[in-house]
Amino acid sequence: MLDATTFLASVAIIYGVGRQAGKPSEARLVDAAGVGASVMEVLRVVAGARILWVTLLALGVTMFGLGAVNVLFLPLLVRVLEVNPAWLGALDLAQSVSMVLSASLIGVLAVRFRSTAIVSASLMGLGVLVGLAGVTSSVFQIAGLLFLMGWLSTPAQAAIVTLMQTGVDDAKRGRVMATLQASMSGAGIASMLFAGVFGDVLGVRTVFLLAGAVVFGGGCLALVLYRGIAVATLATAADPAPLNDPRTASGAPA
Repeated sequence: MLDATTFLASVAIIYGVGRQAGKPSEARLVDAAGVGASVMEVLRVVAGARILWVTLLALGVTMFGLGAVNVLFLPLLVRVLEVNPAWLGALDLAQSVSMVLSASLIGVLAVRFRSTAIVSASLMGLGVLVGLAGVTSSVFQIAGLLFLMGWLSTPAQAAIVTLMQTGVDDAKRGRVMATLQASMSGAGIASMLFAGVFGDVLGVRTVFLLAGAVVFGGGCLALVLYRGIAVATLATAADPAPLNDPRTASGAPA
């Protein structure tokens, strides 16, 4: 009932937003092309913009690690740490609180660091924390790790959205964001498919350690491949960069 109440509150808030907010100009409306042609067009956009395909690749690798963690988190609590499943509520609250609090840091980070640096550092930090979850000995340590994860998650999400919004024009941004979500979901599902088997064969703790290494690897991949790409900070990113901008497409030094 509380969850339903928050959805109703969200409807009320969104309903109050002006109807013209975010409406693309007539010049940028999507042409009435077929679905197949539309998909191929956005794939060409992603492939031709280094900032986009690097982001998709890094997040795909990250979700391949986090998918297994999502499946094995309850077994870690119940079978490994031997605690009551009711702890899930408190643990979720710990992460949610830190995610809300970390929103206050976005303004500070925005004026000091580039979006690519925030994404890379956040993913690497998440990888370390996920790995540490595999060697914990109490539920309180898990709560502390989730609290720290929340501080990294919100800035990472803000930076990723900034990269998508400033790297693509209005007419293609929705499809690029959908491609990002599809790649992340696909990688997460692929990881979930093997999570149970790996958990039984290797052990839950080992899977957490391996998942942490995969997530950390996604951050390292982003750090290396983002190098040399000219992007604005969250604070200075205003207008979307043209899709044919040589700085975005080729990764020329800033």
